[in-house]
Formats: sequence, C-alpha cells, structure tokens
Amino acid sequence: PGNIRSAYHVKCMEINKLMGVQGHLDVFLSHDWPSGITIYGDQGALLKRKRFLARDIAQNSLGSPPSMSLLKKLQPTYWFSAHLHTKFEATVPHDSPGKFTQFLSLDKCLPGRKYLQVVDFPSAHGSKIFRYDEEWLAIIRQTHGLTQFSQWPSGPPAPISPPSHDDIKEVERMFQGNLDIPPNFVQSAKPYDGEARKGVMPQSLLENAQT
Repeated sequence: PGNIRSAYHVKCMEINKLMGVQGHLDVFLSHDWPSGITIYGDQGALLKRKRFLARDIAQNSLGSPPSMSLLKKLQPTYWFSAHLHTKFEATVPHDSPGKFTQFLSLDKCLPGRKYLQVVDFPSAHGSKIFRYDEEWLAIIRQTHGLTQFSQWPSGPPAPISPPSHDDIKEVERMFQGNLDIPPNFVQSAKPYDGEARKGVMPQSLLENAQT
C-alpha cells in the first residue's frame, strides 16, 4: 500500500529537475492546482460552487506550493490542472511586461458539467515530428544517480544546477545530432470494449515500444 500511495505523490527530486529547465514551455500539466491560484481568477464564483473550499483558501492551504513555485519560475503559456472537479480559469501575470500564464481546470466528464474547452494553438508549418528535448535529457542525465529507491531515503535532495552548454552538447553528441523520436508507436493494450471490469487488476505487465 505504501508503494501505491507514493506513486502519485509529488517528489522533491522531480520538482528540482523541473526547476532546472531554462527553455520556454507552452503547456504544463499537473494534477493538483498551484497554491494561491484562486486569487488570480473569479474566487467568489468558485466559492459559490465549492463552499467547502473557503477555509483552505483563507488559510492558503489549497493547492500545491511546489507547483506555484514552478509556475512562477517556468512561466508557461498555459497551465492545466484537475483534482477539484470544477471549471476554473485564472490569469497569472509575471514580471516581464505582457507575459502571463493562463490557468485552466475542468470539471468531471458528466452530463451538464463543464468538462471540455477547446484551446487553439498557432499551427506550425512543415511536418509534425516529436523530438526529444536536449535540455531535459541533460537534466535527466545529470540527476540519474540521485534517485533513491529506499523506503527511508536519506533526506530531500539538494537543488540542482541548470545544465550547462557543454552538458547539452554532450547529449546532442550521444544522439549524433538526431533527436527525432522514431514514429514506431504501436497499440500495446486492448481498448476498452464496454464491459465493466471494476476491481480486476491486469495479469501481466504491458510495455510499449517507446519505453
């Protein structure tokens, strides 16, 4: 049970890795809301729908403080979250003139609920190719030996330094300058066939060609 719970906890090392990102991010996804996000939107309308959130908002205990730290550091164009099962929009301004993050959370996928919103992104010319990000690979390579698998880790890892120009160039050398992801995506699990299988665990591990 402890391992199952830890799988969806936000780990300090993952926050440290993300804090090392220097490049621009268009979209960031998180399950929990960044703490304090409600002050940047229609907090009054939110409390009319979710009155039980009033105490947490007043105590500034609603949401994730590490996520808000990431939002202010990375300043993505969009930040999408879930968790609280209600639609909520906010605009978070940053220090740079004209720069802000648009926050959006949606409701459950149920009739009469606001669970869908279309966001238009500028279309890029040419072929759509998935590519590995050399900066992120450099961060993963830099922190590979810091991952702890013990049930009782020695303590939170120290913040890491952003990858240097030489670190990124080494990643490019390892990939021989070709960071395109091979288009070898294949179906690795059967799609849902409409039959309820609640409580039935998979009998074997399903891997995919991209792992």
